[in-house]
Amino acid sequence: MRGLVRALVAGLPAVPLIAVITVTAAPTAHAENNGVGLTPAMGWSSWSFLRHGPTAANIEAEAAAMKSSGLASVGYGYVNLDDFWYQCPGSQGPAVDQYGRWVIDSAKFPADAATGRNGIQVVAGYVHSLGLKFGLYVTPGISAQAVDGSATGRQAMISVNGGTSQTVSFTPTGSFSAVGTMTVPLQLTAGSNTIEFGNPAAYAPDFDRIIVAAAPG
Repeated sequence: MRGLVRALVAGLPAVPLIAVITVTAAPTAHAENNGVGLTPAMGWSSWSFLRHGPTAANIEAEAAAMKSSGLASVGYGYVNLDDFWYQCPGSQGPAVDQYGRWVIDSAKFPADAATGRNGIQVVAGYVHSLGLKFGLYVTPGISAQAVDGSATGRQAMISVNGGTSQTVSFTPTGSFSAVGTMTVPLQLTAGSNTIEFGNPAAYAPDFDRIIVAAAPG
């Protein structure tokens, strides 16, 4: 039996092994020839030099210097206003207006009454006029004062049955979780009445409950 196995093995023809390898060519990468990314973003930031004391005058002066020195011509195109351009009364965050937006420190960045532009718009316009780009510092999230009820009292227009609206200011409660109450006298008619609350120009207060009661007496 062992001799038969040897004979069979010896009688098998030699078969060459052929490895087949398939190579797929990678697609050619194409880059946009638009100048983007040839250099890092280059410019000047107020945080590196002015830190706590930026003003419209010194931001514009830095922009003018970057232009006149030739830095702008070799790619230094950004003028970034970083921090302390807004009113900040304390650790609760920047002061906000009725829309929840940060309030500009008008002592540092005065508005232009002739054109109606605020102080930041004035500085940005000057920077842009030099052919430079303007950047403005903001932080992620929303200032606590925009949502905790400690901002300026919100207003609502109230009308009855489509009549003339009256504007009512609601006093801040000091906390988003604190509930305030207010009594608003309204002239109702006999039968059903439609009372409308709203403020198309800003955020109106959040009403949890409205109680309609007859006036005493």
